[in-house]
Amino acid sequence: MTRVTGHVFVYNVWGCIIAAAVAAYPFCLRAARSAIAGVDPALEQAARTMACPTGESPYRSHFACSTRDRRGLTIGCARALGEYGATLMIGGDINGRTRTMSLAILDSFTTPSGTRCC
Repeated sequence: MTRVTGHVFVYNVWGCIIAAAVAAYPFCLRAARSAIAGVDPALEQAARTMACPTGESPYRSHFACSTRDRRGLTIGCARALGEYGATLMIGGDINGRTRTMSLAILDSFTTPSGTRCC
């Protein structure tokens, strides 16, 4: 990846962001697919009859009526905030640089010797 973009993503904040986004993407995609499938086709036809261009009618009818998209986005954000597996592999646990909330919580339950305290 460094050869393609010229940037180093390992042990970097941007690497942590990309890892969290990749981990959360399936949750957002699943919710978006079910939300688009759940919109009534009659609404799309109604948008076409009200002089809405053919290319715009799916966007206007689907995004206006689907609350599941917002739920999927919320689930995806929560998953990204709670992600520590991919973040730990890509970004490490560098205090003050790549430490995330979930890694800080994980570290608070671990003693310096590496054994669990609870």
